[in-house]
Amino acid sequence: MVGSPETAPTAISYAPSGSTGWSAPSPNVIKVNIDAAANARGTCKVISLVARDTNGKILWCLGRKIPNISAAPVLEAMGLREALFLLVIMKSNILS
Repeated sequence: MVGSPETAPTAISYAPSGSTGWSAPSPNVIKVNIDAAANARGTCKVISLVARDTNGKILWCLGRKIPNISAAPVLEAMGLREALFLLVIMKSNILS
């Protein structure tokens, strides 16, 4: 986990607990939603990412099965790592 909303860097924001729906990011900002889930037996764990622009257009998405990890915070952190990796690739492609 990156930290609490009070100590998080300004580039990372957290949705309030119990919030529903999607809110657009500021212009020229890419918003990445990250989620992790496991089945009831804990035998199947996945992370999913969706990146959207300010108009809600999906720029990219990812779903990945994660073996051998059971802790939800670790799964969420793995999702964040994947998002950062993909954003770096995206930025380098834009600058090329």
